[in-house]
Amino acid sequence: MKRAFLLLLLITTGNAFSNTMVVSGNGNGLVDPNECNYLYVVITNQTGTVMTDINATLSSASPHVVVTQPYSTYPNTPGNDKSTNQAPFQISTMPGFVCGSNITLNLALTTASHGAFVTPTTLASGPVCTPGSGPCGLCPNTTLYGNLGQDSSLQSDRLTRDTVVGSCPAPKLCPGGINHGPVFYDAHTFQNGPSNACITVTLTAPTTDLMSVAYLGSFDRLDQCRNYIADSGDSTAQVPPTHPISYSFNVASNATFVVTVNGVDGTQGPYQLSVTGGNCRPVLHVAKALTNNVRLDWPTWAGGYRLESATSLTSLVWTPVSNIAIVVSNRYTVTNSVIGNKFYRLRKP
Repeated sequence: MKRAFLLLLLITTGNAFSNTMVVSGNGNGLVDPNECNYLYVVITNQTGTVMTDINATLSSASPHVVVTQPYSTYPNTPGNDKSTNQAPFQISTMPGFVCGSNITLNLALTTASHGAFVTPTTLASGPVCTPGSGPCGLCPNTTLYGNLGQDSSLQSDRLTRDTVVGSCPAPKLCPGGINHGPVFYDAHTFQNGPSNACITVTLTAPTTDLMSVAYLGSFDRLDQCRNYIADSGDSTAQVPPTHPISYSFNVASNATFVVTVNGVDGTQGPYQLSVTGGNCRPVLHVAKALTNNVRLDWPTWAGGYRLESATSLTSLVWTPVSNIAIVVSNRYTVTNSVIGNKFYRLRKP
């Protein structure tokens, strides 16, 4: 299978600078609208001493771009040498992403040897884009990073902050709109697992005042009470300084629900959204393809997992499959040649 990649020089700050490799998506090696991609960020240690115990968090500073798998680690990196994140980051571009826009991401690194610092990262798109098959799927056991800005989508109104927290044991009715006019929003769609679940949502917005609301099935930007499930009754800066807000709600097995993040009277900025309580475990599907080939696929909500193979189930050596997965209908898909016995597994480094 063709290996698609995009190599870009990024901004330099602190003790490291980085290059990136974008893979997956529709396979053209570019960042396109409505697409799910894996992202590898190569950092270079610019100091003369080894950088140790490196942990990384990737966040978005651009509207319509969400980091859906934000965490990874790096191997110890000698002075003036390079290393690559061991688990891939995963980024999702929404249908409203404008082709040709630059994407700004922030790579926050914490190290045992060199302290902590942040490297701004810029990806290019366009000038001609081929839309993907949809943003990354989301499991209700994940944390994602987004950003509301001037180019974000608009909903007709926001809900009243009635200070009543929706919860699994005490559901609440929709508090109704406040009639202050349009506000920016992001909507994230999740698929619950095979069991009924109590879902907990926590929204953190370190620099601005934002709200979150949950909906069953779909979100109507013109009617904030349609399909309403729950909200926190508060916003992140209702009681300064900004603070995390949380709420919970019950969902049935295999149910689809939407969690929105919206500004308060025009506010915008970065946010962290944690959704937990669902039961998600990726299942690798394997089917025969052409002669001596096998087709493997797994859900895109399993961000950061790596496909590996071995010649025996009891093997101590599992090798990463070099073919790059392409996203088709919200599933990562790989076609691989098979000679003799071969076994496959998904593993998160």
